[in-house]
Amino acid sequence: GLGRPRCRGGDAVVGPVSTVDLDRIDLLVFDKDGTLLDFHAMWSGWAEQLATDLERAAGRPIRGPLFEMLGYDPLIGRAHAGGGLIATPMSRLRDLTATTLLAQGLGADVVEAAMAIAWHAPDPVTLAHPLADLADLLGAIRASGRRAAVVTSDDRAPTDRTLAHLGLGNLLLFALMMSSGLV
Repeated sequence: GLGRPRCRGGDAVVGPVSTVDLDRIDLLVFDKDGTLLDFHAMWSGWAEQLATDLERAAGRPIRGPLFEMLGYDPLIGRAHAGGGLIATPMSRLRDLTATTLLAQGLGADVVEAAMAIAWHAPDPVTLAHPLADLADLLGAIRASGRRAAVVTSDDRAPTDRTLAHLGLGNLLLFALMMSSGLV
């Protein structure tokens, strides 16, 4: 049935789970990061590496203000709800990072050079860690006569690559990204 899938790690819920009555539900919509994939496995290491690379390129400590903008707590290796990492597309996150560097008194030329050297998007394929056997979960949803979809604040291209890598594209009715302009 459609009980709780076997969890593999991350912040997945552990313990007894009640059965959900899906009789009158035709479409299940999942958020990608944090629900289907381990958000912190992808983004924590990226935030730390970005801070290191930016500090090296800019020649000045910027970790504190950068982590504040990202909503990232390096002591626990987690992003906070409402921070830049949680719900900001990469293109906007890049702009916010540059703005953060400017606010630290770096000149525009230094910021541009540091961003050119240090900025990189995380690899969504190699860093995607499913929180469950997603093919089994989505296959069971489909076998029950229901449809499944994914929504995310991520950009389309990396989301499509991730879903394809995980073999999920044909099991989803659609994937909706913030960059589509519909969210």
